[in-house]
Amino acid sequence: MNEVQKSNQRYYLAGLEILRATPVISVADFEREIERRVQPEASDYRPLEGKRRKKWENMADWVKSYLTRRGLIRYATISGNRYIVFAEPCGSVDGLGNLISLNTTRKLLNQLAAVAGIQTH
Repeated sequence: MNEVQKSNQRYYLAGLEILRATPVISVADFEREIERRVQPEASDYRPLEGKRRKKWENMADWVKSYLTRRGLIRYATISGNRYIVFAEPCGSVDGLGNLISLNTTRKLLNQLAAVAGIQTH
């Protein structure tokens, strides 16, 4: 595994760990938590060539994009704030997508309701 792959894996695994612990999280909190857990090297805080974005910010975006492409996260806007909603699949059906357990679905709905300030029974 080369250095780029190791870096990608470090960020990806940190992102999964965060989302497994907090399946409904604001985008800003997710990015801050990635930075805290990965503890980017000093060079990761320099802007990318010709841009204002830093390398660690680019890597956090890569993690979100990769998880979105795999169908593991969706985005929800609640009260003007953007959230990441993570549902770890328990399987998949070819051509139809991921399967999510009933328990995971209930947990996600309750967490989304809590974020939105809706009481559930």
